[in-house]
Amino acid sequence: MGKLNISKEQLETLSKTNTCEEIGRMYGCSAELVRRAMHKNGVKLSRRKFDPSKHDLEQLYQTMSMRQIADHYGVGETVVWARLKEHGIVLQEFGNHRLKPGRIFSLEHRKNLSKAHTGRWEGDKNPNWKGGVHHQNLKARATGEYKQWRIAALAAKGNRCECCGVEQDTVCNCCGVKIRLHVHHIKPFSKYPELRYEPLNAEVLCPRCHAARHD
Repeated sequence: MGKLNISKEQLETLSKTNTCEEIGRMYGCSAELVRRAMHKNGVKLSRRKFDPSKHDLEQLYQTMSMRQIADHYGVGETVVWARLKEHGIVLQEFGNHRLKPGRIFSLEHRKNLSKAHTGRWEGDKNPNWKGGVHHQNLKARATGEYKQWRIAALAAKGNRCECCGVEQDTVCNCCGVKIRLHVHHIKPFSKYPELRYEPLNAEVLCPRCHAARHD
């Protein structure tokens, strides 16, 4: 749309009886362009498209959601929220608007929903099922051979991250938590079972470097 050629004084006069959308239509430009011009010139919009009294808005909000109020008045939900915040209006029963519930199910209904979903995606019913390989890999990681492989790798690398050099049990400057080094399989654990306990297939990394390696 076109440019807005208007003085500060004209903006101040028009804003008293018109919205940004209406001013925009007068000058053949967008409402956003009008808002920017008002902000630049320090002009506040006097006429509001949605400006009910505190009492009326408070009564509406106890029975309607912000979306319902917005649809009823033909305005945006953000405008409704701005007026609620401006007047300090909260829900009488819940206090915070974020705690306002949607559908409320009875305890019996919730139990029936839980039963209906129990086991629905277990085992081969899950689209990500890979024949139980995950459980096999977990068992392999719990063996003594795997633990010895990990201990040997840490010792061989001097208990330091091969990427950034941070030591085992160093306290992190950001969160104050002790750093526990990981032993990363250069050749993936699941794809190369014959190399799972191979010393040359081990790389010692801190959690951050390990995550970066996978990314």
